[in-house]
Amino acid sequence: TDDFSSVFYFGCKTSSLYLSVYAKPALSEQVRLGITVSKKIAPLSVTRNYARRIVREVFRQHADQFAGLDLVVRVQKPFPKKALSLIEGELLGQLGALRERVARGGRKIKPAEEKRDVG
Repeated sequence: TDDFSSVFYFGCKTSSLYLSVYAKPALSEQVRLGITVSKKIAPLSVTRNYARRIVREVFRQHADQFAGLDLVVRVQKPFPKKALSLIEGELLGQLGALRERVARGGRKIKPAEEKRDVG
């Protein structure tokens, strides 16, 4: 949960029809992937697991392109059947924009606990 929160907080995000992808620079050589599929989007566990499986497979096939990033993929909409090539195109298409945003840095605001009250 802290791992996911740190990626969300970093603030680098791209969205498409089926996916929102959040990224931050990896602290280690190992690339990490988190996948979230809410019950609101896919009420059946079969549908949620199918979405996770498709995203994991794209990640596995192209892991070298994701080097240096921690990623969290949030599914926005249930995938159609046999969606591997569609999701592959979306995920890889967002990768370039994410790399550019991560290179520029994430959010420029301080965490809530570090802000000072002016009064």
